[in-house]
Amino acid sequence: MRLNLRGSGHQPDNTDFTPQWWINPFPPFVAYWDPYGPKPTKPVDNLGKTMFDILMSAVRYLDLKVQQHTPCNECFRRLPGKRSFKEVYNDPDVWINYNGAFNATYAGFTRKGSKEIVIHSTSIMKGHLFVAATLVHEMAHVNGASGSGIDQSAEKTLKACLLPQMFNPNVYGAIDRFVRPGSGGTVPV
Repeated sequence: MRLNLRGSGHQPDNTDFTPQWWINPFPPFVAYWDPYGPKPTKPVDNLGKTMFDILMSAVRYLDLKVQQHTPCNECFRRLPGKRSFKEVYNDPDVWINYNGAFNATYAGFTRKGSKEIVIHSTSIMKGHLFVAATLVHEMAHVNGASGSGIDQSAEKTLKACLLPQMFNPNVYGAIDRFVRPGSGGTVPV
């Protein structure tokens, strides 16, 4: 898994998609310093730093706890892709991208048949465990979990991946319908 930060060179194809579904690199205000250049010499204190710190805390949680957790890896192996969470998480072709569209009704999404995961800005502002849960859910889709509006296989991985408190019984596949963050209601695509 790699973060699509400014300077990464990763440019997903957004042809034929509306801005609500664009896959973007994390903007400079979130990636508040260029990880491919020198680190800032003085502290940066702004919303972008807070968002970046939340994102990095989620990644650290997945790095240090979730990818080592045997029940999570076994749960992922039961998905159609048959790979463990650790294998999906460490796949360099899995990209974590950003979307800050105002009219978005999702926490995150994965384009069908791709390894392009998108985290929405509202997810980041809900804290590191919410971001970690969104990433686990979306990685389950990368590993073959259905995106059907009646299937919860991606969301159920949270129970085995040290995130049971983040499980939402109202969240189904992100392809056919999904839950508007904070509303509890489903929205058809």
